[in-house]
Amino acid sequence: MKAIGKRLGRLEERFTVPTGPRQRIRVVSHAMAHELRLETSTCRRTLDSRGLLTEIVHLDGYNSVTDDELERFIESFPIEMV
Repeated sequence: MKAIGKRLGRLEERFTVPTGPRQRIRVVSHAMAHELRLETSTCRRTLDSRGLLTEIVHLDGYNSVTDDELERFIESFPIEMV
């Protein structure tokens, strides 16, 4: 029974996503040919088993978007577990 408990503990440590602060990588690209259209822009957010959040943002167009607007846009997309 003790061996099973140890094995379960190791598995939990390996596959549990940390609840503390995450590291984040954000890449933002945009088209420069026309005005910004958030309705056709995309974002993919993935979280790996180490707690690294990767955000790939493709903005359809170019215009001044505030940091708050960009943050709200990115947070509107779900985070996929990989």
